[in-house]
Amino acid sequence: GQGAPLAPVYHAALVRKAGMEGPVAVLNLGGVGNITLIRADGELEAFDTGPANGMVDLLVQSRMKKRMDEGGRLAAAGAVDQ
Repeated sequence: GQGAPLAPVYHAALVRKAGMEGPVAVLNLGGVGNITLIRADGELEAFDTGPANGMVDLLVQSRMKKRMDEGGRLAAAGAVDQ
């Protein structure tokens, strides 16, 4: 894919508002992850990175009978496996 179709434009606006200059990368971890690269000349490149929170939501729905990990409480209770 090309990333979420409107996400790159939104990411560019956020970066401009923050006063940042390229190159900047913005990672969006929604249902499907996507990344936007804002080059120094302002050119945008975006693409999907793969499953993100959608997989966690499905797990919570099937195991806990909840719609999602509300507030990230389940995730915050976990431990890092290094």
